[in-house]
Amino acid sequence: MSKRKNFIQLIALFLMLIVLPAGSWYYLQSGFDYQKQARAELLDYGKIPANTKLLSTEGQELTLSDSKHQLSIFSFVSKDKLNNERVENWKKLYEQFEETGRAKFFLGALDTLVDFSTFEQLPRNENCVYLNAENSKKIIAHLEEPQLKTERINGGKYQTQKINDWTNYNYTAIVDTTFTIRNYYQIDEMESLKRMVEHLAILVPREKPKKPVLIREKEK
Repeated sequence: MSKRKNFIQLIALFLMLIVLPAGSWYYLQSGFDYQKQARAELLDYGKIPANTKLLSTEGQELTLSDSKHQLSIFSFVSKDKLNNERVENWKKLYEQFEETGRAKFFLGALDTLVDFSTFEQLPRNENCVYLNAENSKKIIAHLEEPQLKTERINGGKYQTQKINDWTNYNYTAIVDTTFTIRNYYQIDEMESLKRMVEHLAILVPREKPKKPVLIREKEK
């Protein structure tokens, strides 16, 4: 009985000192490698001029420099692709980062038939901007068409080509606080959109922690 007890204790000790720490290290390392790979995909695809002037569909005048402390997410949609599913996905994406106030979401029309006002569920505030086709074209003029299905080049960058028909532009782009285009995503592919959420979580600037203030108790 004593030998059996000692054997069990030895197994328990082995699990505590060897197996569990090794397992924890494996999962931590896996998570670290995964995030490292995700960060490596955020590259430089050129810049959008900070002085690019835009006018929202609600009459708000702005430039990218107005959002210099925020990420900018640019996505575009045509009349035939603007449906409840697309609207719901856009809403969910926005709501995940709404509270941070550190990202501005732009949804642009690709043709004059798009009417964002017909979808009441679309979020509407200063960090969610809607653009007509004319203003969408101003942004797309500085983007390219990524070849997401081909092998990456130049240290992990997608191959890109000039846009032949901007009215069929089917990609979302993340632009960081230096107005640099960091990556492209396929609008209608869920895996690509999931990766975009992961990249946003990495890139969203965090507010500087406030200095602690000592609150003294009032003398009685």
